[in-house]
Amino acid sequence: MTHKTKSVKCYESQIYIGNINENTREVFSQGDVENFIAQVQDEWEFIVPVRVSETVFVAGSHYKERGWEISAISYPRLNLEWTEISEFMNHLASLLLDNFEQRRVSVVDNYNIVMLEADYFFKEH
Repeated sequence: MTHKTKSVKCYESQIYIGNINENTREVFSQGDVENFIAQVQDEWEFIVPVRVSETVFVAGSHYKERGWEISAISYPRLNLEWTEISEFMNHLASLLLDNFEQRRVSVVDNYNIVMLEADYFFKEH
């Protein structure tokens, strides 16, 4: 049996976000994140599919935070350029930062790690 194959250069971008609203200290759900992502996708000029996976951030014995990895790949069937995926993921990360009132959101891809920080949490009073 033969199979049709298609391959493209590999590109992957991940967003890392915690599950605590830093302003209200309330925990939000994966469903909240998924619904927000779907709205952003619907408003973008083309769909960039993502995978949302639960993760835990650990930094020593005094810090553990649950959150999510939101990942997009250069899926061969869609034929998107890596720059199109990168642009969408950076846009999404910025909106996630503000909507879920995060201090930081990281975007990691094959080339860079970008940390977005919310100015309003770091201004001195």
